[in-house]
Amino acid sequence: MSTLLTLDLSHLSSVTDEALRPLEMLHRLKWLSLKGTAITDQGIEIITKFRSLTSLNTSQTQVTQDGVLRLKAALPDCSITYKEGL
Repeated sequence: MSTLLTLDLSHLSSVTDEALRPLEMLHRLKWLSLKGTAITDQGIEIITKFRSLTSLNTSQTQVTQDGVLRLKAALPDCSITYKEGL
Protein backbone atom coordinates (compact mmCIF):
# COMPACT_ATOMS: atom_id res chain seq x y z
CA MET A 1 0.00 0.00 0.00
CA SER A 2 2.98 2.34 0.35
CA THR A 3 3.10 2.68 -3.45
CA LEU A 4 -0.39 4.22 -3.66
CA LEU A 5 -0.22 7.51 -5.59
CA THR A 6 -3.82 8.75 -5.51
CA LEU A 7 -6.49 8.49 -2.83
CA ASP A 8 -10.02 9.88 -3.01
CA LEU A 9 -11.77 9.92 0.37
CA SER A 10 -14.31 12.55 -0.69
CA HIS A 11 -17.58 12.70 1.24
CA LEU A 12 -16.69 9.87 3.63
CA SER A 13 -17.91 11.25 6.95
CA SER A 14 -16.01 8.53 8.81
CA VAL A 15 -12.71 10.13 7.74
CA THR A 16 -11.63 12.10 10.81
CA ASP A 17 -8.32 13.50 11.99
CA GLU A 18 -7.55 10.26 13.81
CA ALA A 19 -8.49 8.19 10.74
CA LEU A 20 -5.64 9.89 8.84
CA ARG A 21 -2.97 8.35 11.12
CA PRO A 22 -2.79 4.96 9.36
CA LEU A 23 -2.20 6.81 6.07
CA GLU A 24 1.16 8.17 7.29
CA MET A 25 2.89 5.23 5.61
CA LEU A 26 1.84 6.46 2.16
CA HIS A 27 5.12 8.24 1.48
CA ARG A 28 4.59 8.37 -2.30
CA LEU A 29 1.05 9.78 -2.21
CA LYS A 30 0.73 12.57 -4.77
CA TRP A 31 -3.01 13.28 -4.96
CA LEU A 32 -5.38 13.31 -1.97
CA SER A 33 -9.00 14.43 -1.77
CA LEU A 34 -10.50 14.94 1.67
CA LYS A 35 -13.42 16.98 0.34
CA GLY A 36 -16.51 16.70 2.52
CA THR A 37 -14.78 14.70 5.25
CA ALA A 38 -14.76 15.39 9.00
CA ILE A 39 -11.14 16.53 9.20
CA THR A 40 -10.17 19.66 11.13
CA ASP A 41 -7.02 21.70 11.71
CA GLN A 42 -5.83 18.93 14.03
CA GLY A 43 -5.44 16.66 11.02
CA ILE A 44 -3.08 19.15 9.38
CA GLU A 45 -0.12 17.81 11.36
CA ILE A 46 -0.62 14.39 9.80
CA ILE A 47 -1.19 15.72 6.28
CA THR A 48 2.06 17.72 6.38
CA LYS A 49 3.94 14.42 6.57
CA PHE A 50 2.83 13.60 3.01
CA ARG A 51 5.85 15.37 1.46
CA SER A 52 5.18 13.99 -2.04
CA LEU A 53 1.72 15.55 -2.33
CA THR A 54 1.20 17.69 -5.40
CA SER A 55 -2.58 18.05 -5.08
CA LEU A 56 -4.79 18.23 -1.99
CA ASN A 57 -8.50 19.02 -1.70
CA THR A 58 -9.76 20.15 1.72
CA SER A 59 -13.00 21.75 0.49
CA GLN A 60 -16.12 21.32 2.60
CA THR A 61 -14.17 20.30 5.71
CA GLN A 62 -13.62 21.96 9.07
CA VAL A 63 -10.09 22.97 8.08
CA THR A 64 -9.79 26.73 8.58
CA GLN A 65 -7.91 29.30 6.53
CA ASP A 66 -5.15 29.21 9.18
CA GLY A 67 -4.90 25.45 8.71
CA VAL A 68 -4.57 25.88 4.96
CA LEU A 69 -1.80 28.43 5.48
CA ARG A 70 0.04 25.90 7.65
CA LEU A 71 -0.38 23.30 4.91
CA LYS A 72 0.95 25.67 2.26
CA ALA A 73 3.99 26.46 4.39
CA ALA A 74 4.74 22.77 5.00
CA LEU A 75 3.93 21.61 1.44
CA PRO A 76 5.01 24.47 -0.86
CA ASP A 77 4.88 22.33 -4.02
CA CYS A 78 1.32 21.15 -3.36
CA SER A 79 -1.74 22.70 -5.00
CA ILE A 80 -4.38 23.00 -2.28
CA THR A 81 -8.07 23.36 -3.07
CA TYR A 82 -9.93 24.92 -0.18
CA LYS A 83 -13.37 26.27 0.42
CA GLU A 84 -14.36 26.89 4.00
CA GLY A 85 -17.34 25.13 5.54
CA LEU A 86 -19.97 22.85 4.12
